Amino acid sequence: MSRLLRSAVSLGLDLAFPPTCPACGRGVADRLGDASGFCADCLADLPLLPEPACRRCATPLATSISPPGDDCPACRDERWAFDESIALGAYDGLLRRLVLDGKRAVGEPAMQALGRRLAGVHRGRLSLPGATVVVPTPQHWRRRLVRRADGVAALAGALAAELRLPVVSALRRTRATRRQTAVASSDRRANVRGAFAVRPRTSLKEKMVLLVDDVLTTGSTCHAASQTLKKAGVARVVVVVAAKRLGPA
Repeated sequence: MSRLLRSAVSLGLDLAFPPTCPACGRGVADRLGDASGFCADCLADLPLLPEPACRRCATPLATSISPPGDDCPACRDERWAFDESIALGAYDGLLRRLVLDGKRAVGEPAMQALGRRLAGVHRGRLSLPGATVVVPTPQHWRRRLVRRADGVAALAGALAAELRLPVVSALRRTRATRRQTAVASSDRRANVRGAFAVRPRTSLKEKMVLLVDDVLTTGSTCHAASQTLKKAGVARVVVVVAAKRLGPA
C-alpha cells in the first residue's frame, strides 16, 4: 500500500472514528492541526517552557544570555557529559501526571503523544548534522518486568518516527539502582555512577545521539548515560526529555 493510500485510509478512519485524546480520553484529537494527538484543551494545559532557556540544562533564564548556557545560574558550576538538553515543559500539572502514568502500560499512548509533540515543537534543534540516532535511557530488566511498561521507550519511539531517525537500544543497566527520587540530590550522581554499559556489537563511533528520558532533574542519570556513550565514541549527546523539574530537586 502506497504512503498516499495509507494516509487516505488513515484520514478516512479518523473521520469515521475520531481518535480521542490520550491525556483526557474525551476530547477529540485534531490530527489535521497538532500532530501530537492531544485535544485542544489538553494542549492548553501543557504549556511549553518559556524562552530563553539554558541550552545546557533547559532551565528558563530571566534574561537573554548569548550564547545561552554560558552563565546560567542553575548550571554554571556543573560538569556534564551531555552537550545540550531540550525539554518540552515544566514537570508540573498535567505533564507531571502524564509522565508518572507513563511508568504503567496505560500511560504509554500519552508518552507517544508527548514524543510527537517534542518533535513538532523542537524539530529545528533536533535536526543534528551527520549520523543521528535516538537512544532511550533504559530501565533495569527487573523494573521492566514489574512495571510491564516503558514510557521512555514509547517517548523515544514516537520522537524517532516523527524525525525519521533510527531508534538504537544502545544502553543497558548494569545494576538495579535506587530510584533517584528516593535519593538525596547530592547523592544522585553516585547512585547511577557506572550503572550503564553499551550493548555488545553496538557501533556508536562518531554518531550524534538524541538521549531520551522522561524527566530532567539534577541531570545525574543523563550524565552517567552520556559518559558511557562518549566513551564508546559518540561525537555529541543531546538530552531530550518530556519534562524539566524546576526549583529544588
